[in-house]
Amino acid sequence: MLRDWAIEEGGNDGFVKVCNSHRDVETMNSDAMPACRVTLHNFFEDKLGGVVPNLRTLLAFKLGEIKLAPCLGGLRFLRVLLLNGLSGIKIDKEIKEMIHLRYLGFTDCEDVELPSSMWRHLLNLHTLDARGTIIRCLPSSFWDIPTLRNVYLGKVAVIIPPKPNQQRSLHTLEITESSSFKYNWEETIKSLMVGMTTLVSLTLDTDKIPSEAFFKFPNLHELTFFGQLTDQRRLLDVNLLPQNLRLLSLVSSELQEDPIPILEKLPSLMFLDLGADAYSGRSMCCSSHGFPRLQTLSFWGLDSVEEWKVEVGAMPRLSHLVLWDCPKLRMVPEEGLQHLTSLQVLHLSRMDSLSMDSIKKLKENGCEVIMQDVLENT
Repeated sequence: MLRDWAIEEGGNDGFVKVCNSHRDVETMNSDAMPACRVTLHNFFEDKLGGVVPNLRTLLAFKLGEIKLAPCLGGLRFLRVLLLNGLSGIKIDKEIKEMIHLRYLGFTDCEDVELPSSMWRHLLNLHTLDARGTIIRCLPSSFWDIPTLRNVYLGKVAVIIPPKPNQQRSLHTLEITESSSFKYNWEETIKSLMVGMTTLVSLTLDTDKIPSEAFFKFPNLHELTFFGQLTDQRRLLDVNLLPQNLRLLSLVSSELQEDPIPILEKLPSLMFLDLGADAYSGRSMCCSSHGFPRLQTLSFWGLDSVEEWKVEVGAMPRLSHLVLWDCPKLRMVPEEGLQHLTSLQVLHLSRMDSLSMDSIKKLKENGCEVIMQDVLENT
């Protein structure tokens, strides 16, 4: 009911027009305030440019197979264009004419072909969002866009890295690599990282992640890696890590040595997530005064970890602790959780090795304990 009311009010005020059929598009001709923002669901209107020539935002969902060429004509003033659920996309001159475009999205699409000449016309583009989409090639000319700030890539068959004098202002980069694409991915990542000193957020999801993707980014605040970290010796030098890092998430990193003694020295770290196969060792230790600003800590899928020692004074600001599916993990000593005096929420799932006595004491101290799939006899 709330959504229906919002759609009606948005349409009446000319803020947004939600269209579920061609009839909905035709009614915009008679609207007192034609919408500058239109969403299309499960269809596309090839006369949209004639009906709303000054359209600023177009969001189209679950389109299937359509020919874009006749549909995008006349939409020269678009600033936001999102195309969802398309297959077999070949971009032609229509998008080249959208020189005001700020956001270009191809989400959950298949087989997108983007000609290299297209990027020379989109000189105001801030964001390319291609999450969940297969793109044939991302040419070097893409990195020439002077306003480019955020890039979210799904599976790209070929990425041609920027030249040394290209792309100095990128803030966000997210890439998911597909193992079906056969080229030297590690070398591509190394080349891609050159010159991107302005990165604030970096996400890489690939089989192997070179150390060049981890260091030399003074402005990096958020770092998420899904994949094996190569050259792990460099990870053991805290001076090489981004000192302004606030969020760190590592999954499938296959670290051989306990990373906690290094990570706990990061002065600005507030959120730490160690997921499945991030660490293959048996024990971890948080030393006194470690993690001075950490607020949220998550351990999940750490099958081999048995002991976790938390010294007095560690993680003084920790408010949320998540322990999921670490079947062998226990505190050393068992009352180790009592050192976390700022803890407000403890979320447990499949953690049968933890002492219930320690958990009861936390509850008595006002900590909210959420338990899922925990055996009653623990």
